[in-house]
Amino acid sequence: MSTSSAASSVSAAAGTTEVNNGGNFLLQTVCGDPKSFADFRFAELESLARVEGVEGSFYDEKVKQQTSISPYLFVQLPSAQVGINMMERSVLTKGLFECWGRGTTLEACVASAMEYPDAKKQLYDGPEESFCIRINVFGASFNTEKQKQYRDAFKPAFPNWTSPVQFSSPKHRFWIMVDQGKEKRANKQIKKLKK
Repeated sequence: MSTSSAASSVSAAAGTTEVNNGGNFLLQTVCGDPKSFADFRFAELESLARVEGVEGSFYDEKVKQQTSISPYLFVQLPSAQVGINMMERSVLTKGLFECWGRGTTLEACVASAMEYPDAKKQLYDGPEESFCIRINVFGASFNTEKQKQYRDAFKPAFPNWTSPVQFSSPKHRFWIMVDQGKEKRANKQIKKLKK
């Protein structure tokens, strides 16, 4: 499966919410049968946002139609603490990640992650720090070789880091989120149109 398809989506996200700045975050929500509770996650998030004082739209409303079966949702929140508070009350959200980059191809996502401010990246670097990069794929599975390809692609986003890589019990986890399900959904739509 090619990552260069415009229908697929690759997102790089930091797996930590220690930085208490407002900005772009990626939520990983529970995803199931579209006829069941998948759409309720939007109502839940909107309600929790109101409880936290978030006013107005904090995500693209068109996403409700486009990704009702994708677990990933990009949101704009005033702070990481607001996101953490929402997560503590949420039933249908599995994770909150500070988004460092996104793109429709691996290359575009890496380029976007490289534009993330170095000053913020350096907060996770140092001899006392440790990190690992995890891969989360929706709609497919990546073998070890494919995961290594993705990890290696992100090396330019972490230039000159002194933090050791530690796969078991790292101090910081960084995630590469890949939605290959978008490609499958697009292919199903094309098949339906051909019938």
